[in-house]
Order: sequence, then C-alpha cells, then structure tokens
Amino acid sequence: MVELFSVDLVYLPQQGGSVISEDALLSLYSVPNVPGQAQTLAEAIEHWFGMTLLHDRFAHSQGLDPQCLHVKAQPGAPWRITVAYSGDAARSDCSEYGSRCQTGLSSLLTHGASAFFDTIPKLRELGMWDPLPRAPNAKPWRPFLGIGLPLVNQKAVQFFHYPPIRLLEGTQNYLADPVPTRWEHLLWVNGVERDGVSLYESVIDCAPIAADDDQGSGPFAHIPPTVPYFSQYQADQLRALLERGRSEFGVTPPVVAYGGKAVPQFNKLFGTNLSTAQSAAVTGNVIPGRRTAVLGTGHPYNFYYQAQQARHDDDPAHYYVGNGHLTPEVAERGSAAREKVVRIAVDDLVAARWQIRMAAQPDADPVDMLDKCRADCGLQRQDGQGSQWVLQAAGPLRDLAEYLTDYHGSLLYPDYGSSDAQAALRYQYRTEWPEMRHPSPAI
Repeated sequence: MVELFSVDLVYLPQQGGSVISEDALLSLYSVPNVPGQAQTLAEAIEHWFGMTLLHDRFAHSQGLDPQCLHVKAQPGAPWRITVAYSGDAARSDCSEYGSRCQTGLSSLLTHGASAFFDTIPKLRELGMWDPLPRAPNAKPWRPFLGIGLPLVNQKAVQFFHYPPIRLLEGTQNYLADPVPTRWEHLLWVNGVERDGVSLYESVIDCAPIAADDDQGSGPFAHIPPTVPYFSQYQADQLRALLERGRSEFGVTPPVVAYGGKAVPQFNKLFGTNLSTAQSAAVTGNVIPGRRTAVLGTGHPYNFYYQAQQARHDDDPAHYYVGNGHLTPEVAERGSAAREKVVRIAVDDLVAARWQIRMAAQPDADPVDMLDKCRADCGLQRQDGQGSQWVLQAAGPLRDLAEYLTDYHGSLLYPDYGSSDAQAALRYQYRTEWPEMRHPSPAI
C-alpha cells in the first residue's frame, strides 16, 4: 500500500488555518446523513471524499485504477484524510493534486462553516428556518454543503437554488438525481464521454439547505427568502471553485446559473442582467482581474414539470413529476403542449453545449458562443434576423429534439423513501444511454 497524498481538515489560512473541531465536522458533513443511521464521522468523511475523487476523475487523471484507491479518515487535531493505493503507483506523483485538493476542501469547509454557524442561527432567530409545519411525511430542513463534488479538475461551475434532501438522506450522492442525470445525458449527446460528465458538475447552491422539492417554488416555497442571507457564502465559494481557471489568459471556467431563483441572485451578486429565457454575459466581478463567462437559463427540472405533470384533475394519480412517462397532450406529435416541451428540451441542449464550448474556450465571447450553439442545435432566427429563435420544422436536429423529449420524458423521478423506487432509479443510472448523439462536433 502506497500513500498518495493526505489532506488536513483545517480552515483556510486567512481564517487562522485552525483545526476544525469534531463537533463542527459532524455538522459540516451532516452526520448522520440518514437520521437514525449508525454512521460515524470517519465513515461520512471517507464516503464523501471518495465521491470527490470519483467525480474529479482523480484516478483517471493520474493513470491509476480506481478500484485500488483507499480513503481513510483519521481522528486527531486536525482530522486527516489519507489516500493510499494498493496497485503499482511508482510513476504517479499526486502531490500537486493533493495540494490543490487541500485548498479546495479547506475553502468549502471554511465558507460552509460561516453559512452553518453564522447564517443559519440567524435564520432560526428570525423564524425563517423551516418556518411552517407541513404534511406528516415531509422532511425537516437540514444544513447540507456541496460535498462529494469536483474540487480540482472541474471544467465549469453550476449555480443552483438548493439541494433536494434525497441527495443526503436517499442516494447520498450529490449527482445521483434525475436533474443532474438528465443534464449529464445532454452533455453526452453533445459529445462528452460519460465518465467525464461530472467535471462539468461542480455545483454551488444558493442555499446550503437540504429540503423537499416543494420548498423551492409553489405555496410552500420557504427556501427563496433565505437565499440573500447566504450571499457571502455564495460569492466566496463560487470564487473558490473558479480559482483553478486559466489565469494566464485572465479568465475562469464558465458558470451556468439555473432557474428563477438562482439567476436573479447571481445578478444581484455580480451586477449582471441574465435571464432564465437564456442569455449570456461576461463579468469581471466574480474574481477581480479575471473574466467569467456566465449563462442564465431555465432549471432542468422544468422539463419534468411540463412534460409529466397533468394540467387537469381527471387523472392526477397517473400524471405527475416522476411517473416515467409523458402526459397524453405532450406525447401527441405536433400538439401545442408538445411543442412547448420540445423547445425546453432544445434550450437545455443549447445550454449544455454552451457549457462545453466555453469550458474549452473560456476566453471566447459568451454571447457569440450562445448564438453558435443555438444554430448548432437546430434553432434559427425568426425571419432570418432579430432576437427571436425558432426551431426548425424538420431535419436531423428536429429528430434529435423529438428524441430527447421522448427519452427524457421516460425518466423516473421517484420518491427516495421507497426502496423499490430507489432501485429503479439506480438501474436507470447504470443503463446504457440510447446511441443518439449530436450530429456535429462538440468542441
């Protein structure tokens, strides 16, 4: 067994580089992840750091066999994570990765501590923490950081609203969920190989709060009012995730902000004027002296809501988000309801393509790149000019849009509390995706 590198669980040097207490680590890692679960702090740290190595493609980048990696969390002052290897690692120098991972993890824990131990107590004092009683089976809010995600090799950053609680208490994987799974498929359709999609999924949520789906929008939407209170956390952690960009060109990796809560918050933080109707910009306000390309777009969940949710009351039991099939109106080719959903599918395909292209060319003009991606994905300017883009009525790209609508409409979005539904969900992730890729080069 060869030790590859180790990481100490300490705060950033500008915060004194101090040791993180065991009680603080229990909170920062949301231990136990599942209420009532017999989980130790060491087990939680090992699980989530193993996820980071997986999603960061650490083994691949070092030419190592991922099956031979061993993660060990050791108590002490400070706690230490050691990564060892049981294969032949004689030619592998992981010191640079370990150093950058130390900075990335310390940044996440430092900014997370500010959110958990300063902001959340303030929300409790103001009566804004999980404020209203809901159904008996509703899950209470829980603090939850974006742990288990890429910290070193990320090619882009995703700016979302808040994490569904099933990521913590259900799948225990920040990316094992129908929304990121659908986005991964869009990246794959655009040419990214399946084992590399996670590098585009370094996520920061506006509110590091795990909660039920109904807490983001609708009559029980109590997360949105908390978002401004986490502004410092959002700005600091986003900067930390973008620092690893190509500083020699004065640019950072690109950012995609998703949905009606995250996009306005990004605008407030950094003075942009993005829209969920899809718009791109470049800002120098995230990291002074460096340019960041950013795209505002709709939330990937909206596809499920529009494609699977019944708009009438005569059969609510069969048509709901997560049922794994389209409503009859959307299933009907040529219907107005289907055209609306097909356009959502294409817009999401465009956003994924923009993310890939800007990650490869972060110094490109993001607005011009958006126009190119729209054209690549079968959209054309109405009457050949103006700002309105329409989908071609026929052709291979139209066929791709119809396919995406049907395939994504077949995806399950189950209740994580059901063991049968979880088994179906995990099977869905393991299944090979249908062989239909974007007909033109991805990069």
